[in-house]
Amino acid sequence: MNNSCFQTACNALLFAYGTMILFRRGADGLFIFCMLLAIAAALCSALPGSSGRSALLSASYLVFCIFVPGGLPFLPFVLYEPFRRKRYRIIIPAAAAVAVHFPGAEYLMFLIIGTGASLLLADGTHELEERARSIIEIRDRAAERSLELESRNKALREQQDSEIYTATLRERNRIAREIHDSVGHILSRSILMTGALKTINRDDGMREPLAMLETQLSQAMTSIRESVHDLHDESVDLRGSAELLIRGFGKCSVTLDFNMTRTVPKDVKYCFLSVLKEALTNVERHSNATQVRVSMVEHPAIYQLTVQDNGTKIDRERLTGVRNSGSGIGLLNMRERVLLLHGTISVTGEEGFRIFISIPKKPHQAEEAETDAYGKEENDR
Repeated sequence: MNNSCFQTACNALLFAYGTMILFRRGADGLFIFCMLLAIAAALCSALPGSSGRSALLSASYLVFCIFVPGGLPFLPFVLYEPFRRKRYRIIIPAAAAVAVHFPGAEYLMFLIIGTGASLLLADGTHELEERARSIIEIRDRAAERSLELESRNKALREQQDSEIYTATLRERNRIAREIHDSVGHILSRSILMTGALKTINRDDGMREPLAMLETQLSQAMTSIRESVHDLHDESVDLRGSAELLIRGFGKCSVTLDFNMTRTVPKDVKYCFLSVLKEALTNVERHSNATQVRVSMVEHPAIYQLTVQDNGTKIDRERLTGVRNSGSGIGLLNMRERVLLLHGTISVTGEEGFRIFISIPKKPHQAEEAETDAYGKEENDR
């Protein structure tokens, strides 16, 4: 039985106890009026709010009983709410009402038994409320700890994934270096040896095979170079490289807000890193900024980079030139890189120097990002 049901049952029991007086006397208009008044006082006292209001309403009913003794049978019923709220001083006006209209030993015993029952029931209700409150607190603490553990587990999983990703990139770089240093050198020597054999060869029947061998070795060398470059480009860690650039910047503090997946295309990676490097160089050479904010964010359809400082020393001519004619070598290079990727670049100087770049995703990249976001949402659920 929950607390509200138990409280209702206690009120019903005490009200029924008060109506037992009908077996001794009949129900007249005054009795019915007192009964309705007691119900109103009890209901208003039970409403959520200040416990002082409950004691005031009950005390008002007891004062009424001093002048109208017909309300005495419902004293236990009215005293239940103040007792439940630990307002025991209410017993003083109740005793005064009984003393003014001493109804006899039998009636007095009836009221004492009812008041004792009201006190016991009120204490039971209060204990039940405390237990319910304690259970709710325990449940809330358990839920909070569960969320905290879930958050920690998520952080550990992300850290583990990041470490695995970093290890994978390092392994890619190692493989690329080994291919370049071993296989690449062997092929280079083989091409040189083939060229030397062609030079000193006097047999007409060997010219064509040697030419074919040289062509195939050159094709293999080209293929390996492309594979090594692709392997190296894919192994570039955008976040790690950006943090490395920021750590090497000593003019002022730089904060990085990074929210991008690991599937960023290599051309976007190099564009963002180049722009970031040039932007930090401009801050170091031309700005009096004390703080730089860098934001790299991936949206479902675009990649965004924002670099903003709080400097007040801004070259207006250079800023205007970049906007209109494109003067300024560093910012011009930024603009050309972004335009090659069909992106947009905005350079402003209203509140510090700000570079904002937006590069659209290719259709298949947008679909993959939407699929990854949907899968992540399903996993979170």
